[in-house]
Amino acid sequence: MQRGLTVFSGPCRLYRQNVTVWKYNVVQMDNGKLYRFQRRASQLVLSDATGTWPVFIADRGSVVQFRWSNLLLDESRSQQARGGGPDGVVPPTPTPRSTGETGQDLLDDIFP
Repeated sequence: MQRGLTVFSGPCRLYRQNVTVWKYNVVQMDNGKLYRFQRRASQLVLSDATGTWPVFIADRGSVVQFRWSNLLLDESRSQQARGGGPDGVVPPTPTPRSTGETGQDLLDDIFP
């Protein structure tokens, strides 16, 4: 979403990428947009076609939200990644929680 308006809704590809000495977590949308997340010191930043931005992450249970500039990316997590059991039942998340500056635990959960 950008400024509260949906600009894309659909599947995306998540993967890790190593380029020289840099390691990225990449979100590649079916519409061609590419977002690269990486840690710089203790800050998570995102690079896209418009520049590099600090990123803030929030865990909303079944959805992880990434916020930067005037954009919001909602990433749905699978039940397995959320701790669901073999029967597919996922325990409820009591309240949304902030993951701090880097959100490394969530990045490790969602990027293969």
